[in-house]
Amino acid sequence: MEVTATGLGPWPGEDPVEAARIIRGELGSPHLPFLAELPDRGVGSDALGRTAALLVEMAVDVQPYGWRLVDRPGKDFRRAASA
Repeated sequence: MEVTATGLGPWPGEDPVEAARIIRGELGSPHLPFLAELPDRGVGSDALGRTAALLVEMAVDVQPYGWRLVDRPGKDFRRAASA
C-alpha cells in the first residue's frame, strides 16, 4: 500500500521560498508539497485575503471590522493579490 501526504494551514515566517524549501524537505518524495499560508506577511496573506483577491471584477478592501466589497481596488486588494 502506498500513502501520499500533503499539508494545509498557516506557516510561521514571511519568506515563501524558505517555507517551500522546508516543506519539500520534510515531506520528501512522492508526497505533494503545498503552498504555505504566511499570515505574518500582513493583511491579505491569510486565506480570506488570498481568496478575495481571486474575485473577478469584485474589489475588496480591509475595514476595521473585516473585508468589504468596494467600487475599485485599493492597496489592500493589491497586497492580497501579491500574497
